[in-house]
Amino acid sequence: MFGKHFAKMYTGSMLGAGAHVFAVWGYAISNASRIHSVDLNPVRLALLIGMSEGEAQQAIDFLCAPDPRSQSQLENGRRLRHEGGFLYTLVNGAVYQGVRDESDRREYFRVKKRESRERL
Repeated sequence: MFGKHFAKMYTGSMLGAGAHVFAVWGYAISNASRIHSVDLNPVRLALLIGMSEGEAQQAIDFLCAPDPRSQSQLENGRRLRHEGGFLYTLVNGAVYQGVRDESDRREYFRVKKRESRERL
């Protein structure tokens, strides 16, 4: 799988959260399914990323916690919602999946303008 990482992720309300939080969040974004769910087992994360199991769990807890400074107040600024077991949902997954980068946006409008001219 793949996911979009935006620069503001590193300068927003997660600023100073610690490398283990950014590593787990990057893993969650990159491994989320089409319905924005991801399996986050702290033991597996610790082995894959190279951190302690406690750091992995601490990062998951941070990402599930309300964030009053978050620009998105969906679910009180939480980034992850615990669904049960090791299953989590990326709260803003659909929002960020729909964001196009500038070149995609320009190409989209270029094609639409050409189609419009052809119809005329």
